[in-house]
Amino acid sequence: MKISEIHQQKKNVLSFEIFPPKKDEELKNIENQYYKKILDGSGVEGTDKNVSTFSNTTELIEALKFQPAYALTLSSGEETLEAIYSRSEVVKSDFEKANLRYETLMTAPRSDLGDNIHKAFRNVDDILRDLKIDITESNRRAVRILAYNETPITDENIMKIKAVDEQVQRAFKNLTPATTLEMIRKGISPLDLSIEQLNEVAVEIQSENPENEAEKFSKFLYKLEQNKEITDEERNAYIGIYRLIAQVEKTDGAAIGSLINQGADITMRNLLTAVRNGKKGKMDYKVDENFAGLESVVKGIRIDEQIENVYSLNCLSDVKENITSIPRQIISDQSWEEMTPEQLKEYVNNVDESLLEQNEIIETEYAREMLAQFEEVKAKGYKMIDEIPRYGAGGAKIAFCHPKGTNGVLLELSERK
Repeated sequence: MKISEIHQQKKNVLSFEIFPPKKDEELKNIENQYYKKILDGSGVEGTDKNVSTFSNTTELIEALKFQPAYALTLSSGEETLEAIYSRSEVVKSDFEKANLRYETLMTAPRSDLGDNIHKAFRNVDDILRDLKIDITESNRRAVRILAYNETPITDENIMKIKAVDEQVQRAFKNLTPATTLEMIRKGISPLDLSIEQLNEVAVEIQSENPENEAEKFSKFLYKLEQNKEITDEERNAYIGIYRLIAQVEKTDGAAIGSLINQGADITMRNLLTAVRNGKKGKMDYKVDENFAGLESVVKGIRIDEQIENVYSLNCLSDVKENITSIPRQIISDQSWEEMTPEQLKEYVNNVDESLLEQNEIIETEYAREMLAQFEEVKAKGYKMIDEIPRYGAGGAKIAFCHPKGTNGVLLELSERK
């Protein structure tokens, strides 16, 4: 069956259900009590309104992950979660009536899409070749989404839909229960915000707690330590990539904007040069306490280039979160330096599922080890600043004792293997 046939079946759809069937009243009450306990335990008032907002947001974001990706349009970044979900139900109905499988909004390593999807979207690679665009999975996915929505397949639209898709992926990652609770505490309803606004507010909330970044780096170092096969040079390279991306993020993508201004390729090597030049004051703009963010960076840049800037920055953030999934081969031969953020992200996304399972095991071990050491120190009567020990510079495990329990002295506990 071809896409044209799916569209024909669209016209024959008489009705569809926008939201999942209503739950049993007793089950719903149990769930509401559960959510109320979470709110109360987090210092958020457990009113009916807050409970409803938290439960609806949590359930909607989970449901969206498994809806068809073809519900995305060029303007989805300006839509709410509910608007995208409503359209996704229509798309889902179309595919089910055509007996076709679909790829979901949440991207993940997958080998089970089936031939029927590729048969429905024929000639994707030929289209990319004609446009002289790299044949990558993200570009193929973009073409499929545009084709389903009968949107012109152009360079600009491919970049736009990839940027929208990336925004949705970031919303899935950013809208954790903790971030959702903080939004509600601030009187913000996630269901009233567009995808773009959701990500902006989430990032702002997460930046209010600098320990989040320290914890991420700690976990990253722990994962490296568990890999006994990598060499010291490879380990340093992984840390170097992490720090490079952190520097780019810190300036809201100023280094990317610099490369776009110069007409240079956005490769990891060029980003490293741009970051170094930025530190030496050789960039075309100044990054200081008055830095106005991304808008000041992309001043004078065309809209499509602004989109590319944000998209590349988001790709880098994705890589940073899963940096230990980068294959050792491209680390050791330094080929990563010539890759774009998108190409590096492709390697991370296509990691073998067995490695993903291994990472989950390592993260569980990390949490257990940190918690055990924290409980040991607390048992000795110390009041701690860090809730759990973390990995610091040089791979040492660290935790700080509160000065109130150490006669006004900020005491750092450190352990090196």
